[in-house]
Amino acid sequence: MAVKLDEINRLAGRQIYDYINDNKLRVLGEPLPVEGQNVADLEGDKDFEFTFEVALAPELNIKLTKEDKIPYLKIEATDEMVSAHIEQMLAQHGSRQDVDTVEDNDLVRGILTELADGQPKEGGVVNENAMLLPLYIKNEEVRAQFVGAAKNAVIVFEPFKAYEGNGAELVSFLNVEKDAVPTLRRCTVSASKSKASAVTYQQNLTKHSSQLHLAKKEKLRTKLHYANR
Repeated sequence: MAVKLDEINRLAGRQIYDYINDNKLRVLGEPLPVEGQNVADLEGDKDFEFTFEVALAPELNIKLTKEDKIPYLKIEATDEMVSAHIEQMLAQHGSRQDVDTVEDNDLVRGILTELADGQPKEGGVVNENAMLLPLYIKNEEVRAQFVGAAKNAVIVFEPFKAYEGNGAELVSFLNVEKDAVPTLRRCTVSASKSKASAVTYQQNLTKHSSQLHLAKKEKLRTKLHYANR
């Protein structure tokens, strides 16, 4: 039965894409089966009919004339912006060091456990590789729970409150489907690794940017300014 199903899927997919190519259709995304169509009897039926929907790309015919004017935006990179960008590059590519207490820009790794009445919920979600940066926690009260916390501290907080209901951030942080975000979890901060941007510029610049071939901080700063002209 599995072999038959695979062959039906293969033939249906080939017919769909042959039709699209033969008719030179400009489609968006992938063809999707129409909901509500009759379920095929794979054992009893000899002929099968499937219906798919495709999204057609709109026809765009834009003609520009000499009268049309398009704004050209020139954004000046200030010294503060360049300095912040350099620190970000160093933090991303620098080595990490174990720390005893959490700071605002530390990467916190912990075991995240769903609670029920203050205890681990039976059958609840457990994420043993949860990661967060206190710097990106939107709620100041929840952020304060993490900043200054000791290694292996147990912190009870509401993720929904921490990220102010941002669905994308919650799904990524909790590692669950969007409709399965619980209200309260316990996070055990099992390790905290500092983003060590305090290592030498020579080490970081050589490591992170072979295309720039820069070895000094001031050369990188000049290069970034030039790139934003």
